[in-house]
Amino acid sequence: MKAYKVFNDDWTCNGFQFEVGKKYIREGNIEICKNGFHACLEIKDCFKYYPLVQWNKFAEVELLGEILSHSEDSKKCTNKIKIVKELTFDEVIELIVNNARGVNNAKGVDDASGVNDASGVNNARGVNNALGVNYVLGVNNARGVNNARGVNDVLGVDNCEGISRCIFCADFTGKLAIFNKSVTEERFNQVFNEINSAMNSWYPVFNNIMDLYHKAGDQWEKTPIPKAERISKEKAWASMPKDAIAYVKSLPEFNAEIFKKITGIET
Repeated sequence: MKAYKVFNDDWTCNGFQFEVGKKYIREGNIEICKNGFHACLEIKDCFKYYPLVQWNKFAEVELLGEILSHSEDSKKCTNKIKIVKELTFDEVIELIVNNARGVNNAKGVDDASGVNDASGVNNARGVNNALGVNYVLGVNNARGVNNARGVNDVLGVDNCEGISRCIFCADFTGKLAIFNKSVTEERFNQVFNEINSAMNSWYPVFNNIMDLYHKAGDQWEKTPIPKAERISKEKAWASMPKDAIAYVKSLPEFNAEIFKKITGIET
């Protein structure tokens, strides 16, 4: 009997590991929704039990053994199943559209709005051109930013609002500052450029999104967003280049307390 089944991104389901092309047998008595391998004759019914998102795995399966039916939909339970072939997300959508109504161009998007050209972003709104940011609103061209609102062109900022062009500022509101000290635009540009050079493209990342992205073959549509986890500031900043730390400590504006508050690094 041909049916359809949805799996987690790693081809597991209820703690059981599956593989395309293999057959599996469940020992003991089977019981619908309790014991056995489950699949649906109509693919749309699968999404009563799994979300319709691109990072899940989808497959056409064959029910080979004893089969029990669910009373509410096309769900079936069997003691023997074969994972026949993987289905792409587009193939799933086509099957749903051909057999159901009310489904239109679904894409696996979770907890994000207005995000453009971003990497390593988690729980963000209105973010553009940002790297390694977490829990932010209205951020543009930012790196290593945590818990910030309305910020632009910043580096190493924690719990700040309404700021623009700040370097290692904490609990601060203002513009053109280094370690909470106001500076001239010329001074800011000098320090900002020197730090970026010392960083050598490194930046702190406050979640594991990029790791998940690379494991998904560098395809955002297959990246399992629910597995995203926050990374502590201490862990995020732990690999800051030593040359960058040395340069920051050499600044006359340097404040060890602020630096530790932002990065967790003792100096």
